[in-house]
Amino acid sequence: MIQLEKRTSGLVPSDLYFNGQKIYLDVDQDSYLYAPSDDVLALILGGSVKATFNATGLRVGDATAPTVSLEAANGLTVAAGYLNVSGASGIRTTLIELSADPNLGAEYYIARFKSSLPQQAHNGTLFDAAGLTDSVTLFTLPANARLIGIAMQLSTQFVAAGLTDLGVTVGLAGDQSGFLNPAAMNMVTDATNTRYDDVGGYYAAFMEGVHGATRTAIPIIAYATAVGANLNTTTAGYLRFFISYIDTN
Repeated sequence: MIQLEKRTSGLVPSDLYFNGQKIYLDVDQDSYLYAPSDDVLALILGGSVKATFNATGLRVGDATAPTVSLEAANGLTVAAGYLNVSGASGIRTTLIELSADPNLGAEYYIARFKSSLPQQAHNGTLFDAAGLTDSVTLFTLPANARLIGIAMQLSTQFVAAGLTDLGVTVGLAGDQSGFLNPAAMNMVTDATNTRYDDVGGYYAAFMEGVHGATRTAIPIIAYATAVGANLNTTTAGYLRFFISYIDTN
């Protein structure tokens, strides 16, 4: 039923009430839009449900077992086929959850690709020592995780009166360059946006399987070394870190 409201200007549609009836879209009446129940809107094409909108989001395909769903509780779910992304931009995300073959067992079923993006400015905790060296824990790699990569990027050159050289390595307690050990680095003179990603000895062994995935949490520590001026005298400088890992917890 379509309800019309009479106005002084004539008989014109106001609110349209279909009360669950179908709005046919084609000649043979096998494609239509309707509300099968309260707060549900369904799109039928060729006699089959192709999309359902409900209070939680969108389902594409069968209403009870959709091929693709985008709902608040579960995010984007692709039940069959692949999720294909075309174009140069790709996917930008801070968390990807990957499902493996469920026959491998529950302990292998879910892996999460994660990243940590710590940053240190010239007045941050990595550069606030009244001396030539300083350190800070950037991130703690969780137990049962697998490190993928660590890199640094110089966003702003470091400046201080008398400062001639400034370098940073990334490692562990007792192994200051085990994860990241740039062969040539001077954040006083290196160009802005220079990226440093030369791996250290521990990290190389880690990736070769000598250490495998971590069984205990590992603090990842950055170590700074200055030449010519104390670290806390710097007046400019900004360093970004990029840490990526697989979390199997």
